[in-house]
Amino acid sequence: MRRWRTVLGATVAALVLTSGGAAQAAQELHPTTKANLQAAMHAEAFAYAKYTLFAEAAASSGHPDVAALFGRTAGVELRDHFTAESKLLGFVGSNLANLQVGISGESQDLTDYARWAQEATTDGCDAAAELFAEVRRDEAGHLVRYTAAVQALVDPETGATVPAPPTVTPVAVRPGPATCSARTVPNLQAAMAGEAFAYAKYTLFADTRVPPASRSWRRCSPPPPRWSCGSTSPARPTSPAWSAAPRPTCGPRSPARPRTWRCTALMRRPRPESATGPPPSCSARFSGTSRATKLHSTTPWRR
Repeated sequence: MRRWRTVLGATVAALVLTSGGAAQAAQELHPTTKANLQAAMHAEAFAYAKYTLFAEAAASSGHPDVAALFGRTAGVELRDHFTAESKLLGFVGSNLANLQVGISGESQDLTDYARWAQEATTDGCDAAAELFAEVRRDEAGHLVRYTAAVQALVDPETGATVPAPPTVTPVAVRPGPATCSARTVPNLQAAMAGEAFAYAKYTLFADTRVPPASRSWRRCSPPPPRWSCGSTSPARPTSPAWSAAPRPTCGPRSPARPRTWRCTALMRRPRPESATGPPPSCSARFSGTSRATKLHSTTPWRR
């Protein structure tokens, strides 16, 4: 117990020192504005979650265009709206501060899910009661992991390490009516909103995104028949891999390394070693294949 109090005290001190910037940014906001930002973040997180579910349903029903619309809109809600609002709020702090937010949230979930499971049992919705109980066990595991991670960061001399993350088991969703009523329906809605916000904030805390230029080879959807570097190029494709990337560039060849012709910022192919002749001109067009994009032009330089 004494050892744990030492760890907890060190954690609090580290939180005060490392999260001062975020706290200062939040303190400069009017209380009404802070409350509005928090409400907006919850709304954006739930929008991301529901649009993602809608996209999966649309894809399974044979409507990829609708799935793409929902999927891209979901990305805007999370990566643009939610992230911008969290920045104004000073929501993200140090690793220790973020872990403490996670511990607080998981602790509250234990209380909420216990109550919801009891109410679902009273209302006669056994399926919801079982689900609430199962989710509560998962949340307890999250709490244990976050607590262990705090100890590993604060007092590494004990040999504590950050535990491995939990295993994700995706659940398929099919259209259908609600299977419960009474208090259980609003409890399910509150649980979904809480889970959506947890996903959004943990994604923000993890922040494992890598700049596009440093990513390895990726597939992308085939481009239009002609897409040159000039200003008269047709509209950019609307597929996710294309729309986030800049147009191909055709600047002067770099003497330090071979020219790289880009399908997108995520896909690059250097000049082949066996290539002969001058490099293709800017009017060269890109055509997609199953694994990569090959460069076609009227010049002798071909694969």
